[in-house]
Amino acid sequence: MSIHPMSSRRKRLEVLRAAGRPVRRSSVTDSPISSSNDHRRWLPRRRPDSETGADTKSERKGQRPGRCAARPPWIGAGLDLLRPAIGWHHKALQNRLDPIASVQVGILSCDGLGALANSAGLAINKVSTIAINDHDTLHERARVLGGDRYGSIWIDRDGREHHDPGYSDWRVNTFPDMPALPRDNPVRVRLRTLDVRLPIGVTHAAFDKALTEALSSARIDLWAKAPGGQAWCIERRIDPGRFVRYSDVWIGGIRPTRFPVQELIRIMPRLQTNLLIAVVEEVVLRLAGWQGPAPQ
Repeated sequence: MSIHPMSSRRKRLEVLRAAGRPVRRSSVTDSPISSSNDHRRWLPRRRPDSETGADTKSERKGQRPGRCAARPPWIGAGLDLLRPAIGWHHKALQNRLDPIASVQVGILSCDGLGALANSAGLAINKVSTIAINDHDTLHERARVLGGDRYGSIWIDRDGREHHDPGYSDWRVNTFPDMPALPRDNPVRVRLRTLDVRLPIGVTHAAFDKALTEALSSARIDLWAKAPGGQAWCIERRIDPGRFVRYSDVWIGGIRPTRFPVQELIRIMPRLQTNLLIAVVEEVVLRLAGWQGPAPQ
């Protein structure tokens, strides 16, 4: 005689009820099909990456169940990642793109920034842009950043100024191998750069400013001043001032001019290239003056 796989559990239920013991209804079910999926309701639910931004073990370390106040910055926040691909092949869009004017977007890093990232359990890098010409490259930009020790200065909660080492060796990171984008897409993925066609009449400076604004959700300086960043730093006993960086640049005079650093963001070059491309596409679409949903 075949025995229903749940019969022994039902017998235990009857014994417990007869003894007046409380029984959780979900512990016993009459349906073998529903019982196979019942365990999922009792597994600890991991918050989605869009909420916690956890991508690596180091970033997930210290996350406590039920607590979501401590949140890392997230690239592309507010971007509809489920939308269909933009139809760049439409003439209405192609006619708005300059056939010549282009910029390059790259992700740069240095040893000092790597040490800061490791202490916080975050992936922190710098996004830079340059106009494509014969006189400037991202490698040259990295050399200039190293000469200025870009981002090496921070001020602690007591007002003391710190100059961290490791900010004189900036380098350009590589992008991962990935399928080629459609031929009409304004973005081309190279080994170390994203080559981007600009809309007609848009300058490199305008694109750089728009991209910085579009990446603001991932900027560590803004994040460190927000409640989520403050809670993240408190959990790890890190001074939030370490993420608000400055640079002294000589532009004339007897003293250097101090500038706030606004291009350090949380991004993993090998894992979040698609997110960066999506943000760049949205910037190009907006600068092209396109109103409403993008053509598909």
